[in-house]
Amino acid sequence: MYVKDISTLERTTNSLGLAFSVDPDVLESAKLALSNRKFAHKWEDISNQYGSNVIRGLITRLLADSIRKGKNASLVAPVASECLLDGISPIDIAILIRIRDLRGY
Repeated sequence: MYVKDISTLERTTNSLGLAFSVDPDVLESAKLALSNRKFAHKWEDISNQYGSNVIRGLITRLLADSIRKGKNASLVAPVASECLLDGISPIDIAILIRIRDLRGY
């Protein structure tokens, strides 16, 4: 089966009940974009390329990976619920992280 982009691939695999896996390089780029101000602009690029459904998956995956490794998920955890549960676009998570950082949380 051929699909034209990552967002369509994600929806198709979910519809078929298959597992959707994200390229490790994309996951690493997302983590870097959220954790380092110098690379914050990359989050917008990633978001535009993959769309909000895949971005939600990336956020969830980043949280799950940090928890599994026993690391502190403080970078994304405080704003993840707003993006995953409260209806704020996950594309805006980098902005929410920067606002919390500026406020000193």
